[in-house]
Amino acid sequence: MRDLSRGLQGIADDRAAEVGVGVHRGWLATPGDSNLTSEAVSVDVVLPLAGWLEIRGEAYRGRLLRGLGGGGIGQNFGAAASAGAPAPVLRDRGGWAQLNLRPGAGVTIGGGCGVDDPEDADRPLRLRNRACEGHAIWRPGALVFGVEYRRLTTDYVADSFSDGDVNVGAGFEF
Repeated sequence: MRDLSRGLQGIADDRAAEVGVGVHRGWLATPGDSNLTSEAVSVDVVLPLAGWLEIRGEAYRGRLLRGLGGGGIGQNFGAAASAGAPAPVLRDRGGWAQLNLRPGAGVTIGGGCGVDDPEDADRPLRLRNRACEGHAIWRPGALVFGVEYRRLTTDYVADSFSDGDVNVGAGFEF
């Protein structure tokens, strides 16, 4: 039987914790030669707790974020309060947390969950996205093989929709 404790030693001994902070500011052109400001702040963390265990996470808050990877669940504006009224700018917040285990050299297993949650007061049509996933990655030498199961749920004003999918990948690293 292989000595697992020896395999765990040294996998991530040289990795340090990482914290990143991001700031975004941009403009969205609107009819009538005016601009709306898109802005966001974000933070992300990678925290190795041991050579075989790490926690990752990220969080953001902002407004008009559709152009940044689909923030606001792909919406920049909420529903107008009445016919002819302007649609409100959508404010949004979200985050992700993930746990990764490395039980042996070249093997990673883990899972995580996240949410994208626009402000209800802005009357979004899509109220919330939730996602959870589990994954496994194997790196024998320069090859990489991975599998992931992901479950997504989107809450709409009148209903919810959920679906899951399996992703399988293979490649090589230099």
